[in-house]
Amino acid sequence: MKANGNFSKRTNWFKVSMALITCLSFLAFPSCQKDESEQDLLDMEGIVYKAIELSSTADVLYGPETFTIISKAPVVETRTSLNLNCEFYENFVLKVQNGNSGKTKVTKIQIKIDGVPIVSSSDFRKNTNIVSKQLSGLTPETILEIELVGSKGSFITLAIEGTLKENAAKDIDGNYYHAVLVGNKWWMAENLKTTRYNNGDPIEYSCEWNTWGTRTTGLYTWYNCDISHKNPYGALYNFFAVSTGICPVGWHVPSEEEFTTLFSLADAIVNPAGIKATGTIEDGTGLWQSPNIDAANLFNFNALPAGYYWIGYYEFLGRFVAWYTNIGTHYIIWNDGGGYGWGNVNPYSGHSVRCVKD
Repeated sequence: MKANGNFSKRTNWFKVSMALITCLSFLAFPSCQKDESEQDLLDMEGIVYKAIELSSTADVLYGPETFTIISKAPVVETRTSLNLNCEFYENFVLKVQNGNSGKTKVTKIQIKIDGVPIVSSSDFRKNTNIVSKQLSGLTPETILEIELVGSKGSFITLAIEGTLKENAAKDIDGNYYHAVLVGNKWWMAENLKTTRYNNGDPIEYSCEWNTWGTRTTGLYTWYNCDISHKNPYGALYNFFAVSTGICPVGWHVPSEEEFTTLFSLADAIVNPAGIKATGTIEDGTGLWQSPNIDAANLFNFNALPAGYYWIGYYEFLGRFVAWYTNIGTHYIIWNDGGGYGWGNVNPYSGHSVRCVKD
């Protein structure tokens, strides 16, 4: 028992000695003690935190950006160009990471969105390192304000995420598309214009008639080899591109059945007796040449007369559109009352693509 008692005394003396050494090593500071708020924010040395956690189901619309304190003066930053794209995104979330170790965490934080406090020092108490806050009421003019106080080298990392709205799509090139609900299917309301497959591989661009007439791999072109036709008409693809995986992840090239349902629903509105209508989903912006028969633009589908490409000839811009199906047939619309329908198509020819949500 006596030996145990001596061991206890030696242990206590060791603890006291280490505490004294620790204080002596920081004589440049007024005290070894931190105030309560700072103690809550600063963790023990040696802990390394993982980087800010970004969601796999959302897109990062701002950041991640790091704000570092480089002197004793507080950091005050304002951001007015956040590029939040409120037209296509919703469910915005602000994520803030305070430092990456006990030495580099900021002691006082205030973050405002449009003048409203969203994140403060209290959010990081009890060793919390990363916080997430849901944001609402954002606009393209939203202002972000950041105020930080801490020791030199301390920092925060900040990002804003958002999820695509249900009536929107985004391809791998970063092009955005409005979508419309027709029956129980979400359809893109614009022709596809990606230059890459959804796995990131490039689609070969060509205007050469001999390439299009012989190549059994994917090709695309802009009408008349002119990229100014990208908006609003989209690209023209051969079927070898369409069949390789061209729609955004979560979307697909429509089947014949899906196209048939689309037109049947349009017919039912215009002609309840079941008589086939013409052009009822054509857009009414003036891109279609006269007579543009029955251009009611039902469902806001915005059918656009992109024309087509076939072995050196670009034809019928303003008069015609044909969309590939997933088996290589196509649905067509004419501007002159020629009706619409589907038929076989040469897989080497260049036509438009609309995508449907899975």
